[in-house]
Amino acid sequence: MRPMDLLNRWIVPLERGTDYLTFHTGKKFEVPFDEIIIFSTNIEPKQLVDEAFLGRIRYKIMIGHPPIEEYRQIFQRVSEHKGLEFRNAVLDYLLKEHYEKTDVKLNACHPRDIIDQIIDIARYRETPPVMTKEVIDAAWANYFVEL
Repeated sequence: MRPMDLLNRWIVPLERGTDYLTFHTGKKFEVPFDEIIIFSTNIEPKQLVDEAFLGRIRYKIMIGHPPIEEYRQIFQRVSEHKGLEFRNAVLDYLLKEHYEKTDVKLNACHPRDIIDQIIDIARYRETPPVMTKEVIDAAWANYFVEL
């Protein structure tokens, strides 16, 4: 379903607090629609809906790109959580050789995804997962589909 179609489907229930569902027999019945709806998108909201619909969504929170220090903290916490020894020098290498040179913006999900790549590569190679420059390069290439 296109996002616009889903949002248009919910516009009245969001406003009225009730919705109507239909049985296979065609009989309709009213149900409460007292929900907290959370949308997450990387599409500009005004490309999805008009101003009137945006007004019906009370809270809008922009999650931007984390600054380097916050990214570093996320990377370290995820490493520790996944049982991977955090190596600051290797993270510095990642930031300089990959983010800076390719102008990719930092995203808070990248540490988890890159670390999962490191762990998967090690599992495939049947070696313990270790944060090295070589495996960072491979994880980056897999994650960002560099051929």
